[in-house]
Amino acid sequence: MFKKFKKSAAALICFLLAISAVMPAYAKGNAKQISDYRCWAQDDPRWANVELGNSGLTIEDAGCAVVSFTKLLIQAGIKDDSFTPDQLVSWMKKNDQFCTTKGKRAQIASWKGMASISSELSFVNTKSKPSAADLMNAVSKGYYIILNVTLKNGGTHFVVVANDASSKAGKPVIWNSVKGVSASKDLWESYNLNKDPYNAFKAVKTAIMYQTASSEPVQETPEAQEPTAAMELKNDILPSGILAKGSAFTVSGIVASDMNIEYLALVVMNEDGETMFMSDARAVDKTFSLYNLDSELTFSKLPEGSYTWMLMADNGLLCDCWDGSFTVKSSDIKTSGITCPSGTLTKGKTFSCKGTVSSSNKIQKVTMSVYSVDGVKQFEASAEPGTKSYDLHKLDAQMTFRKLGAGKYIYRVTVVDANGVASNVVTKSFSVK
Repeated sequence: MFKKFKKSAAALICFLLAISAVMPAYAKGNAKQISDYRCWAQDDPRWANVELGNSGLTIEDAGCAVVSFTKLLIQAGIKDDSFTPDQLVSWMKKNDQFCTTKGKRAQIASWKGMASISSELSFVNTKSKPSAADLMNAVSKGYYIILNVTLKNGGTHFVVVANDASSKAGKPVIWNSVKGVSASKDLWESYNLNKDPYNAFKAVKTAIMYQTASSEPVQETPEAQEPTAAMELKNDILPSGILAKGSAFTVSGIVASDMNIEYLALVVMNEDGETMFMSDARAVDKTFSLYNLDSELTFSKLPEGSYTWMLMADNGLLCDCWDGSFTVKSSDIKTSGITCPSGTLTKGKTFSCKGTVSSSNKIQKVTMSVYSVDGVKQFEASAEPGTKSYDLHKLDAQMTFRKLGAGKYIYRVTVVDANGVASNVVTKSFSVK
């Protein structure tokens, strides 16, 4: 399993390094060899220390998907139980089946690509949030299934469906890869998020299905293609360079996905890896505005130092990450007499921006801008005064508020002092109706 983000540096590292993988829920060093392949665990000494690709992580650290796929191959008759997870890892390395993206190198590159291990195996589809009936229908057709399940602690984990045991029980039964599990276990008993059996179906995020020559033929439909589940960060305004100590910063931009985003988090850490603050959201849509995270991001309270931000998004099939760095330094920039948009402006009406920014040293640059909360720049005006103070009203003619359509916006004033320190001296959100 890997655990969802918690407010600690350790959880942050686990999230980034173990995307679509398994972090052990038990202490190392207490493992033993198990002959029954159905009970094989990640910490088996025969393969516990085998590295997953070039990730620096081992099967014991993050190998639930690898162990589960090995069991699937044996169950389907593609391999016998002399084929072990370490052998699968060797094949994956030779055939480029580990993800090459930084921070995801323990992850399987493609579930469809994994089927190339044998001409007798073919990928069927990846079904998001299947019900128990969906799974039993797939078992009845002879499909072989790996599940990405949600744990009670909010993390995720890969297990394999035991076809014969499920058929006999009349409900999904799984084989696990963690220490000390029995050969067959009721899926909902293992991964029920609550006591309501109906809602327990949320325990399964995705089902990855395969078939052999003996499986019932699958009808070729769009669903039979492996979803890309692609995600993209667009129009992002996130901290970079130098921020003035005490100045506010408002994040904006859009994360867009081919599937509904289930979880999204933005975390800021200091150079020691300590989490300073974070903001997250669950059960969102296919697009998410980062502005919705802003209220819990207290950039103005950061002391001087170096920082890293990390943004994570999970749509149930793919976890994606973006990161950046910035430095907080002191600045003597001051403001006075500020008049800026706030509340609700009337569409088509003008607005006049006023105020003065000053410094004990010459000001390099002053920028006034307006962005939509989705991070799209509406207009901007700037000057390079080379003086110790500047009247913001000199830029007012270029700030075309009357052209704004109905919606939500962010007004910013940024000042760069003689030392190159950028101060976000004014950040204000407003609406136009």
